[in-house]
Amino acid sequence: GGPSAFSATGGTETSYSGYKVHTYTTVGTSTFEVTGAPGPVDVLVVGGGGGGAAGASSGGGGGGGVVYEPNRSVTTGTINLGVGGGGASNTNGSNSGPLTSPTTITGIGGGTGGTRTPSAPGPGNAGGSGGGGGSDGGGGTIYPGGASTQTAPYNGTGTGYGNAGGSGQHIGGAWEGGGGGGGAGAVGTNGTPGSPTGGPGGAGIANSISGSSVTYAGGGGGSGNSFGSGGPGGGGAATGTTGVVGTDGLGGGGGAGNTTGGAGGDGIVIVRYAV
Repeated sequence: GGPSAFSATGGTETSYSGYKVHTYTTVGTSTFEVTGAPGPVDVLVVGGGGGGAAGASSGGGGGGGVVYEPNRSVTTGTINLGVGGGGASNTNGSNSGPLTSPTTITGIGGGTGGTRTPSAPGPGNAGGSGGGGGSDGGGGTIYPGGASTQTAPYNGTGTGYGNAGGSGQHIGGAWEGGGGGGGAGAVGTNGTPGSPTGGPGGAGIANSISGSSVTYAGGGGGSGNSFGSGGPGGGGAATGTTGVVGTDGLGGGGGAGNTTGGAGGDGIVIVRYAV
C-alpha cells in the first residue's frame, strides 16, 4: 500500500493557509501526478487570450475562457493537462486543457477581433470570450463582436465564464471605432456611436485559488482615432501602431492596433487541495 493521504506533484508548487497549489504557465502539455490516495481538488483553467486585430478601426481580442471547478474528484495516477498560448495578431488564442480524469475541462481560447473592411471580414471571432467587431470604413454596416463559446466542464460541476465582444460602430466618416474584446467577467464595450473611439475591453473575473485574489482574462481594447483601454485582468490597450499585448498567465486579450494587433496573453492552469 501507498500513502493514505492525498498527495501530488507537478507544475510550480507553493503552499498557503492549509493548501498546496500547483501552477502551470508553460504553454503545451504537462501532467499532474497524483501519488497518494484519491481526493478532491479545486481547479482553475484559463485559455489563451485572442490577438487584437490589425488595421484602423479594428476590434480587440477576447480574453480566454475561464472554468473554475471546486471539489473535483481525481484518482491516483497521471492527469494530463495543457496550457494554451495567446493568439498572434488576427489569430484566436489556444485552448487550455483538456484536463482529464474523470471528465474533461477546457478553457477555450479567446477570439480575435474583427478588422475594418474591405481588407477582411468585419465581425469579431467567437471564442472563450469573443473578439470585438470591426468597423466597415464608412459603408453603413455595424459589425458585431464575436460570441462566447465557453461552457462549464462536460459532466462536471464547475462554472464556465466568457462574454461576447463589443460591436464596431459606423459613423459615416473616415474613422470609426472598433469594439472591445469580451472579458471573462463582462462583455466588451461597443465602439462609441458618433465618435471615432474604440471600445474598452471587458473586465475579467477574479479568483483566489492561488492564495490571493487575481483577475483573469480581461478583453483587449478596440482601435479607432482614439483607443480603447484593456479590460482588468490582463487585457491589452489599443494603440495607433501595435496593440498592447495581453498579459501572460492571465489569458488577457490583445489590444487592436492600427498597424498590428497585440498578441493575446498565455493561459494558466491552477490546481489546489487541502493538506
